[in-house]
Amino acid sequence: MLRTTIHIAAVVLCALPITCQVRAFGEGCEGHLTSIPSMEASGPMIAGTKFNLEIDAVAKSESFMLVFGISNKTWSGVPLPFNTGNIGLPGCFLNVGFDKVTSLTSDANGKFVLPVDATNLAGGVRLYSQIVVPQPVGYKIATSQGYELDLQKSVKSFRMVVLPDTQHYVIYPTWMSHFSAMTQWVADSLVAKNLSFVSHVGDMVVNGAIGTNQNKVQWDRADSAISKLDGDLNTKPDGVIPYSTTIGNRDYDLIHVKGAATQFLKYFGPTRCGTRKWWGGAGPDGLSAYQIFEANGQKILHLALEWRPGDKVIIWARKILTANPSLPAILSTHQYLSPTGLDDTGTTPNTSGDNGGSDIRNKLVEPFPQIFLVFCGHNTGGAHRTQPTIFGQNVMEVMSDYSFDPEGGNGWMNIIECQPDNAKILNRAFSPTYKVGTSPGPNRALDPKNNSSMDLDLHAHRRMLETTSIIRFTGRHGSGHGTYAGAIDTYISSSTATTSYGSATDLTVNDPSGPDEQQGLIKFGGLFGTGSGQVPTNKRILRATLTLTTEGTGAKSAAVSSLYQLRVPFTETSTWSSLTSGIQVGTDTVATAVASTGTLLSTEGTRSFDVTASVRAWQAGAKNHGWAVLSSGTDSWSFRSQNWSEPAERPMLTIQFEK
Repeated sequence: MLRTTIHIAAVVLCALPITCQVRAFGEGCEGHLTSIPSMEASGPMIAGTKFNLEIDAVAKSESFMLVFGISNKTWSGVPLPFNTGNIGLPGCFLNVGFDKVTSLTSDANGKFVLPVDATNLAGGVRLYSQIVVPQPVGYKIATSQGYELDLQKSVKSFRMVVLPDTQHYVIYPTWMSHFSAMTQWVADSLVAKNLSFVSHVGDMVVNGAIGTNQNKVQWDRADSAISKLDGDLNTKPDGVIPYSTTIGNRDYDLIHVKGAATQFLKYFGPTRCGTRKWWGGAGPDGLSAYQIFEANGQKILHLALEWRPGDKVIIWARKILTANPSLPAILSTHQYLSPTGLDDTGTTPNTSGDNGGSDIRNKLVEPFPQIFLVFCGHNTGGAHRTQPTIFGQNVMEVMSDYSFDPEGGNGWMNIIECQPDNAKILNRAFSPTYKVGTSPGPNRALDPKNNSSMDLDLHAHRRMLETTSIIRFTGRHGSGHGTYAGAIDTYISSSTATTSYGSATDLTVNDPSGPDEQQGLIKFGGLFGTGSGQVPTNKRILRATLTLTTEGTGAKSAAVSSLYQLRVPFTETSTWSSLTSGIQVGTDTVATAVASTGTLLSTEGTRSFDVTASVRAWQAGAKNHGWAVLSSGTDSWSFRSQNWSEPAERPMLTIQFEK
């Protein structure tokens, strides 16, 4: 039985959906109101505690009913959801059982706070709720969506360690004392600090394989420090703690050159940890890897990507994420942030070459909401960002490189503390060797650039991954469901009206008022059904995004382009003439654009656009003819097509829906 105390208090709204643990499902209706009532939680819903449910009933000082049920499948033998049109109240649905009904009144702002006492409830208890606003005389009833309230078991805070660039420690034996002390502190603090994982973000040594015996002295020194994380493998075959070693630009045989990496592979390649239970596997060339470790009994996926990963590595990382869809994920790579933002140095935008910070973010972090943390080094000092993705969740990104502090870094590293019950992640600089008032150099523990926090409800994040499914569609590429063959795209040109461009590797859009108007056409077919790799027609779509890549000489544009949902079909042999003088907005398309590129096209790179409205319409029965991409200016824009050689830059449709 739910025991509640009811009072009116100030409402504190959740900042982002990922911080809210109340999962919406089903449909709501406005009825006589101007919008649909809603419910949120002010923080983690932990069994054995008290928390607030924050209700927005929309209308000021209006009576409403708050319904709680033990099921969202049936109530008193009646299947749910129940169409209220069956009882003379058309247009709305009852989504939960009416096992407990409480009459309440919203405040002068149309809101209400309900304190919930869950001190006697166990973790794993699940309740269902809905807001029902009765029908005033002459008007319609209003209902919220259904809400699933999932009470989580309390999870103790856990910590991870980020080892920044250690390149200068290995030059001198005296400086090595810091490196050794850092890993020894980890080994000694496992229990006291509840440490779960260690990520070295690259630049293990300073000289790659240059010099005597391929720089053996520096590699041996690095090995001796990292070996403290291994311990005695005869008694502990899985080592002291799970860890990763990410290759940096100085770890290749020729520093700053992405070529051979014989010494890194010899010392820190897949054979080092390949037999340990937490080791997942290595990437295409052995320079990237993944691990699955446990923190307080809960599994977390970690990806370590090589310096400036190429598109083949991005595709490999996508496969690992797709194969582990319910695991929260962390990404480590050497070069990602700079002190002022994303670091795009080294990006190769005219080929499927290296990816800088923006493209790692946009090709991997943005379309994969599993990722909640990113660790990196390379740039001197510290930096951090908390940025929302197109899926509405925050990602915490932490950069640390103290190698130019005295003696190679003064032993500074970063401790990442995850506090699931408090919905926070803390980033703190720490050194086991720095002595305040004695050691030269800055006290990084006092520098705000090296210390930060983020609101993130890991309970809700994990629950979101467990209760939703994501399918990604990319032409002639598999995303865990076999090779997808339903993508077609082309562009049409007014100046070459009878020519088809279905085999083009880039699609172009251009000035609608000029002598050569060009229009892009994209379609993803076969989206819905009961087969593998299809979205069920009866599952609620939460978000759909279209990811496009603008790369190649002359690809970027100063003009805005827009996506319009097509009303007419096309094929890859379609031409300007066969489509009767091209695509006409409002006749061949819906009247209003589904998405706009804004000013994003003025730089090259990969971006995602929200196309939820179109995909929901197709699921509801509208004919799926895809989209027309139309320019609104005189500057042409081109983007990769389904014919591009590397799948990482082909158009990708991502659909997230309720299980």
